[in-house]
Order: sequence, then C-alpha cells, then structure tokens
Amino acid sequence: MRGLVPIVATPFDERGRLDEESLRAEIDYLANAGVDGVTMFGVAGEGYAVTDEERERGVRVAVEQARGRVAVIAGTGHTGTEVAAHLSARAADAGADAVMIIMPYFIRPDAAGVRAYCAAVAEAAGVAVMVQDQPHTTGVTLPVTQLVDMARDLPLVSLFKIETPAPVGKIGQLAAALRTAAPAAAVLGGAAGVHLIEEVAAGSEGTMPAALMPEVYGAVWRAARAGETERARALFERYFPLIRLTNQPGMGPRLVKLLLHRAGIIRTTYTRGPAPQVDPGTERALLETADRLDLWNIMAGKAQPQAG
Repeated sequence: MRGLVPIVATPFDERGRLDEESLRAEIDYLANAGVDGVTMFGVAGEGYAVTDEERERGVRVAVEQARGRVAVIAGTGHTGTEVAAHLSARAADAGADAVMIIMPYFIRPDAAGVRAYCAAVAEAAGVAVMVQDQPHTTGVTLPVTQLVDMARDLPLVSLFKIETPAPVGKIGQLAAALRTAAPAAAVLGGAAGVHLIEEVAAGSEGTMPAALMPEVYGAVWRAARAGETERARALFERYFPLIRLTNQPGMGPRLVKLLLHRAGIIRTTYTRGPAPQVDPGTERALLETADRLDLWNIMAGKAQPQAG
C-alpha cells in the first residue's frame, strides 16, 4: 500500500451505467504502466455518485482484473458510521486489500466520534484502513496527535492520506511521529500530486493522484525516492500543465476521462451529475497540451516521459 496508487476514474457507458469492460481496460492500463496499487471510488473516482451495489461490484471487478498484480483499495467512507462499516465489510469480502474512509461531513464528528468511526470500520473490514484527511471537503480537522493515537491503538488504522491545504508540513510531522509510535503505519500524499516531490522529502511513502499519466507520475516518484531531485523536478515541471488543467474542482473527473477516452482506454467521458460540463476553451487547452507533450504516445507505451 505504498508507492504510486492512483484513483481509478470510474467509467460509465452512454446511459450512465457502470461500464465494466472499460473498468477492466483501465485497470489493465494502470497495472501495465507500473503502478503499485489502484484505488476505487475516491473523490477523483466519483465515489460520491455511485450506488452501494455499484461500489461493491466495481471493487469486485477491479480485484478480478488486477489478478494480484497491484493492490486494490476501496473508498468506503460515508456520512454514517454504521453504513461506512457495512460498506467496508462488503469491500473486504469482494477482495479489497484495504479500505479508504473520508470523514463524515453531514454531522461532523468530534475527536471521540472520529475514533469510533475509524474503529468501527476497522473491526468490520478486518483489512488495513486508510484515513483520508481532506478537511476542505469534510470540515473535519484531524490533528497529528489524534492520527498517531489511532495508529498506535488501532493496528488496522495504518494508512493516512494527507490532503490538507498545506500538506507537506503535516506529512513530515506525522511521518516522524509514526516512526516511533507505529512503525508499520505509512503516510501518503494526494491532491493530484501537486506537492509530490516535497512530500517525498518530508517522509511520504506514497502518492495517490488521479488516473492521469501514471507513466509520468511513476517516473517522478522513482526519481524523487532515489534522491534524484533535479530529474524529478524537471519531469514534474514539464508535465505540470496537465496536472494544473485537470485539477479543477468539480470538473476534474470529466477532464481525466477526456484524456482516457482519447487514448482509447475507456469508451465514454460520461460523468455523473452534478459535475459541470467542460467548456470548449478548457477542452481545447487540455488536448493541445497533451499533443504538445506527446501524451498519447506515452500512454500507448511508444514513448517515455522526458525531463526538461
């Protein structure tokens, strides 16, 4: 559950139904691109817009298609503790290696409520639990001390995805504290990998961007982990325009699907409401940038990411 673990873009057909054929193709694409794991139904995967039945079926399909090549994490967070526990148990039954839970955001839990929520999920699932720290979405603040206490006292609560407005400092503090309190636990970054290089330096053991150019993210990740900071920066800065263009709140999932569709990986760009449509100017800018950076050949395995 470390390394490059992108969020799968949940594919739908022309009528808005879960497209299992495209999902299998996307899992194959990501696995063949060298990712270490995949995450079903994160925020970038429209986890907020699928039914419970689709969630379970999607995880099962992903596990079947992964065939042990990569780990599968299932997003199972919910506004209710008991429902999150139920969804997590079903995901584990479907074969998920871990579950990821965003904090409840309708009734925002206090510290005791957060602990009870995470403990209930861990008990029900029986697999590793990733806590997604995304306060700008949930309104729930998770202090480092609270995360460390849970990692120490609840062994399955062992993964932490930090997506706070200023994540690098928190990743550094949490990673340092976990080395003593819960050495088996790990901290990962998210937020489209915008701070990936700095997060690695701070102690991050993984990154969880959208299912966008895993070849590039992988090259940046490996260079940063190897201490090849200048190469990592050169790669990152070259392809950052694609990250910037797709990292638009609300519109991001549709933009990532546009690239996956153009590359022939998924059949449609259907994105569930109320996500906004892509305006012609943004679509043109994205496709022109992809052309300029030779993204299609990179995604097809015909070219390698270039630094500088």
